[in-house]
Amino acid sequence: MSMSKKDFIALANAIREHNVDLDRNSSLGDGHTTKAFNESQINTLADFCQTQNPEFKRGRWLGYIAGENGQNGGAHVKVRTGLCKVCGHYGDDCTGKAATK
Repeated sequence: MSMSKKDFIALANAIREHNVDLDRNSSLGDGHTTKAFNESQINTLADFCQTQNPEFKRGRWLGYIAGENGQNGGAHVKVRTGLCKVCGHYGDDCTGKAATK
């Protein structure tokens, strides 16, 4: 069974959440330090995704992980108040990148 767009988004969300969680808690408690996915690892995953579905949109997927675009490759969607759903900022203050806590 090939991977679907829903699967690609779920994988990207897991990577994004992992990288954001590092800012909150960088130690696993067992003496090992957690590190963010690096560019090589993400590109390896993108290569795998391409083998699973020829319709995989590599640039969109990589852009979404990097916080450069939304899930569908477009600009970040802002709610009616102007607050960005991704970064939590308003209007010109929008960074388009996931907020860190």
